[in-house]
Amino acid sequence: MQMRNIRFSQGARLYDDGAKAHVRALQERLTELGCDPGPVDGLMGARTREAAKTCRAFAEGGVPDEVNAMTVEAWRAAYDAIR
Repeated sequence: MQMRNIRFSQGARLYDDGAKAHVRALQERLTELGCDPGPVDGLMGARTREAAKTCRAFAEGGVPDEVNAMTVEAWRAAYDAIR
């Protein structure tokens, strides 16, 4: 891959306010289920990712492979479906 004329923006954010709300909701749900995602702060860190991947087992293809800004809503929906 080649890139030209790349610009860097100071203060750019990977997680917008909507994604942060999904992260916070995922963290709250993981905590309710007895898992430890770290602080419920809306920030996606290593503890939140690990807790999401290990708190419950999902069928293959039931959730994305990675927990990130693009997939957090799917992970949240999967955990919200657990009753």
